[in-house]
Amino acid sequence: MTLSAGVVQIGSPGALTGSFTTINFDDAVAGSTINNRYSAQGVQLTRDDGLAVVAFDWAGLGFTTSSGPNVMATTGFPFSTSANFIFSNPVNEIGMYFGNDQANGGYTMSTLFAYDVSNNLIGSVSLNTNNNTSVDQYIGLLSSVTIARARIENNGTQLAVVVDDLAFGTSGTSVPEPSTLWLTLLAAPVALYRRRRPARM
Repeated sequence: MTLSAGVVQIGSPGALTGSFTTINFDDAVAGSTINNRYSAQGVQLTRDDGLAVVAFDWAGLGFTTSSGPNVMATTGFPFSTSANFIFSNPVNEIGMYFGNDQANGGYTMSTLFAYDVSNNLIGSVSLNTNNNTSVDQYIGLLSSVTIARARIENNGTQLAVVVDDLAFGTSGTSVPEPSTLWLTLLAAPVALYRRRRPARM
């Protein structure tokens, strides 16, 4: 995990602290293209190869999702091991459930990257997979720098990205810059020393 701009990893939707939008993909017809379906809610979904991001009836396969039957997926021929989330208005928190990390060794880690409006990398967080078909692991981050684009990527070559309950918005909690955090930590012993220093007679 990189912390170059005050990126903090979050592990559940309950850690989202501000005003945010959640998309569960269950309003879309299974199999339909959803690249631009949620533009009105503030996000465009893309693949690096320009092909379709689709709503997929994951529950229809007998697999577990985090909400209703549909997920967002980069399936197809070819499939993609990454997906991008492009925001109409910059945000500073994003999270989602992911899955499809099947026990056949398809991939072992998922990474969420955050980029600023100039497409510079702000930071990233990673999570090891639990190797099942369920969409049951949560990956997310808070950033002190506004996010214009996020990207989820798995480290394998065999399985598509599968995401449910995508959430994004503006955090109500300030994330300290690393430089500010270090200054605070360095100042603490000095303040303690001054507090304990005996008064001169």
